[in-house]
Amino acid sequence: MWKTDPSAMVGAVAALTHRPLEPFIAPLRLTLCDTPSQSLAGPSVNMRFALHAFTPTPVPLRYKVDTVFHESLHPFVVQYVPRGSRLLQAHRSESACVLNHLHLLALQKAVLLFLGETAALQQVISIDSQLPSGCWAWSLLNETETSYQQYVAELVRDT
Repeated sequence: MWKTDPSAMVGAVAALTHRPLEPFIAPLRLTLCDTPSQSLAGPSVNMRFALHAFTPTPVPLRYKVDTVFHESLHPFVVQYVPRGSRLLQAHRSESACVLNHLHLLALQKAVLLFLGETAALQQVISIDSQLPSGCWAWSLLNETETSYQQYVAELVRDT
């Protein structure tokens, strides 16, 4: 699934931000170990909860495609969130994990909406809400119908 969906997602990032995502795409590692999905040394996605052998109610594989995309966005967002972001300043009382995900989740949402993938977006929000990570930034991004757009705007290259 990742081999068929990413070009549209990568293209949507470029269309929305006027910046290429390709230089930030690293080889992907899938794991069944007891480690969360992360991007510290390149994207690594835990596939355990997508397997019937591990859980009676596995998450859809489409959600894992979105997780791969999410982890691939981390270095892009780190590079392009402006120093002194007024949006991060406004939420400085939030946890570091929430602050690290505001622009990322906003861009992920923008991409999925750009591609008409509203069902996938709702699935991501629903499943993410069940995660114990404490990085729940969706409520801030969904305060209004356009809240997320402010964060994406901070990532856009001035043309």
